[in-house]
Amino acid sequence: MASALFDIGGTHTRLALTDGSELLELTRLDTRTESSPVDWLAEVLDQHLDGREIDDVILALPGEVSGSTLVEANNLPHWSGTDFTQLDVEAALTLVNDADAAALGEAYHGAGRGQQRFGYVTISTGVGGGLVQDGRLSPNQLGFEVGEQIIDWSSGASLESLAGGASVLKREGQMMGQMTDGQQLQPIIDQLATGLFNAALLWSTNWIVVNGPSLFESEQAWPLLRDAFTELQADSGLKHTLDINRAEKADLAGLYGCLVLANDQASAR
Repeated sequence: MASALFDIGGTHTRLALTDGSELLELTRLDTRTESSPVDWLAEVLDQHLDGREIDDVILALPGEVSGSTLVEANNLPHWSGTDFTQLDVEAALTLVNDADAAALGEAYHGAGRGQQRFGYVTISTGVGGGLVQDGRLSPNQLGFEVGEQIIDWSSGASLESLAGGASVLKREGQMMGQMTDGQQLQPIIDQLATGLFNAALLWSTNWIVVNGPSLFESEQAWPLLRDAFTELQADSGLKHTLDINRAEKADLAGLYGCLVLANDQASAR
């Protein structure tokens, strides 16, 4: 079995080939946002496959996917509505939301291993995530939009509008990972801790896996987040112990999730 795996973001794309057991020939490139996504992906595949045949192409995309279509992508507006069956390759094509792919990657290869049920939250340009049950994404009606939960009832501000990377940059002039002033950082950390605590309760899980480059680029952010989460839990009087854990696969979590899906496809044949 040979597969091409893509984790596509609004700025960068990660590509790997796999034989079913590991990620091979890892490549990071700029996402070409203005041109046809189908033409660009075909060009990238042609360059990196160098004539080799593949069985599957797995695309992890930052937005809502349905079948072979990227329905809507806030970070890639020109890609919204694209039907990727137009990608002319002799391989099976699978689309998945990028946060869902990363959750699967952590379930099988990272901080979610051995957990029957856990929540995954990624803090990047926005805030997204999903619930994993028995190694599979749990069915849902509303997409587990963790970033859309209301944190400030007086203003109606959501977690994403308060602590998402794009919002923080616009409001503070720098990303969370660049902040060195603890007083500037603490309110964002408190908002994140509240969102993670709410997610654990609503998803009914005591294990939350957290990912996000901006969060881990700062020496202060993760220790502050753990302290704020622990304090919030103690103040709540909750009898159960909840825990937040750093994602182990970091930027590669999405590709590892694509690897899981590629192996699923191979087993189904």
